[in-house]
Amino acid sequence: YFSKHPFVKSYHTQYYKRWRRNAILYCDASGNIILPTKESRMQIDSEYRNKQTPGTQATWSSVGPYQVIDNNGIPGNGQANIYSVDQCVSNTAIMYCGTEPGEVYKSMDGGDTWINVSASLDFGSGVTAVEVDPNNPDLVFAGGNAGVFRSSDGGSTWTNVLPQTNFNVNEILINPASSQLVMAATDKGLYRSSDGGITWTQLFTEKSYDIKCNPADPSKIYLVKNNPTLIICEFFISLDSGATWTLQSNGWYSSGDPARNDGGARIGVSPANPNRVYAYLIGRSEEHTSE
Repeated sequence: YFSKHPFVKSYHTQYYKRWRRNAILYCDASGNIILPTKESRMQIDSEYRNKQTPGTQATWSSVGPYQVIDNNGIPGNGQANIYSVDQCVSNTAIMYCGTEPGEVYKSMDGGDTWINVSASLDFGSGVTAVEVDPNNPDLVFAGGNAGVFRSSDGGSTWTNVLPQTNFNVNEILINPASSQLVMAATDKGLYRSSDGGITWTQLFTEKSYDIKCNPADPSKIYLVKNNPTLIICEFFISLDSGATWTLQSNGWYSSGDPARNDGGARIGVSPANPNRVYAYLIGRSEEHTSE
């Protein structure tokens, strides 16, 4: 079908990809699925349960959200796979998360219990990015294929401040030095707001995968985005809170392999060492660190 029609991501294609990722382990050369026997499956499960990992002491338990709402706003029986989560720095009891069925949930007790705060909204997809103001737990953004949604009252009401189609919001950033500066990295480019997310300006049109502030200097911001001509992901840096950007290519990944592909990227930073930046490249790429 997609050899003759443009690809459009939907609930159906996402579930198919998940099914295919599991089924491919049991496919033969002709595409037939050969499932393991019951006995071999039980043996594998038993070995996994009994496997001991040295030094692992952590104990995990599920905390929800357990109420599942489908994309029609109707309570369902599926699972609320979590696509995104964020915690308010100034009030750590307040947390928000976005789910695959397209809902935002809020916790006011550090994640022990969750309530749905978006039952009337249509994100057009799963909620792939949430961001709560580090200084104001009531200001929160959530993104999906239908755009970027903003709430200034803790999720009670929402406004789509950047309506789009097939948007795929990958990350939202509120500058910790100023809540007026908000940025959104999306499949349709990088967007910036200087009025708290009310109006937006598009800075790049290429797919933008992730954006992070330097933990010690919020005016220094890092960005990874696609270069469709070179078919690679590139790393950019801004020294003026995202107003202008400079390509940083010294030591960066490059390839002439005709089979290369850019599958996206993520950035990692830490207050423990603000000048160390990690960039994880997805596809036929490599992991890099920079100081």
